[in-house]
Amino acid sequence: MEGFEGGGWTHDDLYDDMWLSLLAGMAPANNKKAGEELLNACLGTVAGNNYIAYDLELHRELLPEIVTLAAVTDAVPIDMSDPDMVNFLDGNTKSFDVGTDWAAFKVRGSEEL
Repeated sequence: MEGFEGGGWTHDDLYDDMWLSLLAGMAPANNKKAGEELLNACLGTVAGNNYIAYDLELHRELLPEIVTLAAVTDAVPIDMSDPDMVNFLDGNTKSFDVGTDWAAFKVRGSEEL
């Protein structure tokens, strides 16, 4: 998928190569999943293909709330500012859209909102 970059470390086994070589020596590369593979793995778990749509640039100050909502609802938070994400998520269920569902929400103390 063009323009779709990133990835993350996953917990593949009980000791994760002895905590990624004792906390960040990080020798083994087999625990790193590419962005698309990681998202497919996340969406295929307890999330049940549910995701929360947000735009990182517009909703940066709401990230703590978005992550909390994702944990409570078993959904995967996905930054939709990448146009490739729309096609990638075809067949998955948008359980929450921060841009519409929280359109009137204001972060306390925010000058910009």
